[in-house]
Amino acid sequence: MKKKIMILIYNLNIGGTEKALLNMLEIMDQNIYDVDVCLLEKKGGFINELPEWVNLKIIDDYQYIASWIMDAPWLVVKKLIFNYKFITAFKLMITHLIMKLTGDRTKYYNVVLNSMKNIERQYDVAIAYAGPFDFITSYVLKKVVAKEKIQWIHFDVSKINFSVKFAKANYKLFNKIVVVSKYAANKLLEKVPGIEDKIEIIPNFLPEKQCMEKSLEFDPYKKVKSKKIILTVGRLTSEKGQVIIPEIVRLLVDKGINNFIWYIVGEGGQKKRIQDKILGYQLEGYIKLEGVQKNPYPYYKDADLYVQTSLYEGYCITIAEAILFNKYVISTDVAGAYDQIKNDEVGKIVKYDIKELTNAIETYFKNSV
Repeated sequence: MKKKIMILIYNLNIGGTEKALLNMLEIMDQNIYDVDVCLLEKKGGFINELPEWVNLKIIDDYQYIASWIMDAPWLVVKKLIFNYKFITAFKLMITHLIMKLTGDRTKYYNVVLNSMKNIERQYDVAIAYAGPFDFITSYVLKKVVAKEKIQWIHFDVSKINFSVKFAKANYKLFNKIVVVSKYAANKLLEKVPGIEDKIEIIPNFLPEKQCMEKSLEFDPYKKVKSKKIILTVGRLTSEKGQVIIPEIVRLLVDKGINNFIWYIVGEGGQKKRIQDKILGYQLEGYIKLEGVQKNPYPYYKDADLYVQTSLYEGYCITIAEAILFNKYVISTDVAGAYDQIKNDEVGKIVKYDIKELTNAIETYFKNSV
């Protein structure tokens, strides 16, 4: 009989956590596992990338309570009263006050979850995959029946908005806590001591054969063969740090290093800021915004240098992809980098600092001539 696995994640937008999930599914044996991937929201560019044997399920009633989590509490209570749901409004108001006093959202989420259905199917393993994500943690603990429950941690909790009191109250209830790097595991234990026996370190998976095959599908650099190629891949968000790339490029050009193009693969809320800087510094010939790419592997294949500009990561899958393609990596000092870049032959770790990144890239180009 197959082992029944439930994996809960927010959605399947194109991002590192979602890509890590797809990679893990790629190497799982469909003859051994019966997997339900459950989403709170049915959206994302990776939805159609799920293996055919994996069951996609949507937590339909989440749409009715999403505002209870995302909106201001006073607005939620006002809407509930307007809809004559006085008891629920009162409970949410009281538990919100408790949450504000204690700093622990557990009771608030319990009231929210009382308005949602239990998952009918019973599982061997249930995974709160998009961690830390407190609502997903609570949902797996309260609404899913499973022999084993696993909390999956993808980030360095010292660098994000992490509820220590919530974690202390709830992480101990899981059978296992998977963390994607040793560095990130140590940071978690600093915040939540006493869970050492539950922690297991599992780096994000890379299906090497599939990556290599997909890298041959097209050539993104066929028109710029005479140029050196710098590559950065990731969502264009504040935590990924790409907003400083135009300043780095301007400094490199001022130093006389100008035979390169920096390709940025990804989409996100910081795109306009980056575009404005590119135009303001007149760097259109040096930086190319390629948008989101379901298949980024051709970009890795023929790049000369990979640069990671993140403010925080757990285990950076894009660094792993760059290393897979034997690219030299310059990364900011995020958690996963210390597990991935183990010597100067693989790459260099620097601070999130424009001058440090510029100097590291300059040194690379001088040494690679």
